[in-house]
Amino acid sequence: MRDIFDSQPEIPPTDDPIFSRPPRLPQHEAWERELLSTGALTSRKVLRASDGSWRVIVSAPDPDAVTDKLLAAYGPQVSVLASRWSAGDLRTARADLLAHLDEWRLIALLDGTNSAGEAIVRVSLPALSNDVHAWSEGLPPGMVELFPFISDDTGPAVFTDLSTPFSHGPSGAA
Repeated sequence: MRDIFDSQPEIPPTDDPIFSRPPRLPQHEAWERELLSTGALTSRKVLRASDGSWRVIVSAPDPDAVTDKLLAAYGPQVSVLASRWSAGDLRTARADLLAHLDEWRLIALLDGTNSAGEAIVRVSLPALSNDVHAWSEGLPPGMVELFPFISDDTGPAVFTDLSTPFSHGPSGAA
């Protein structure tokens, strides 16, 4: 079963990895907070890459408008990418989910980051109902990740059998 709390993107390393955490200066925090509140940035995350180096992953509707300022602050540790959805799209999805919290029996709503570095919403729920499925079909693909506890499909693509074969016979004779 996929776990909403363990879902973390695989962040690729850069060609010039830096293994120290990027500085967190008050002046950076102030303008980043402003850019996030106006929607100029959809997300800003400090994440560890698969090689252990630190990366600042930023998604923005218009990367050209923010790249120079971010490069000046974080140098080669920053990656700025074009977000496929806006901060408003994410707010609307969260508001829709909160409006149906009880009806859809939602368990958890988490802000997250996909493997590309885009801001996403992760939703934990008991099962994927027709209503939730219909709602999610109207969203940009990938913006909301659904984590149902019960899935209709338990085939090989969804379920991996990690059990160990047991036999009463000699060792290795499963």
